[in-house]
Amino acid sequence: MLSINPTSYLVSAMPVSPLTLSHQLLMLAEQADQAGLGRSARSLLKLAHTVCTDRPRLPIA
Repeated sequence: MLSINPTSYLVSAMPVSPLTLSHQLLMLAEQADQAGLGRSARSLLKLAHTVCTDRPRLPIA
């Protein structure tokens, strides 16, 4: 029997800007809503908002 290790297909993640990530999530939410997937659209929308709001803040010098 052929055994495939799922980790062999993982690619190391490159850093992504929170703004870029939230933009992609918002676009997916819009497409989900247009496809009639309101529940998924709301979940994606909530996730897009948390990407930018739950980031640690740097102290102001």
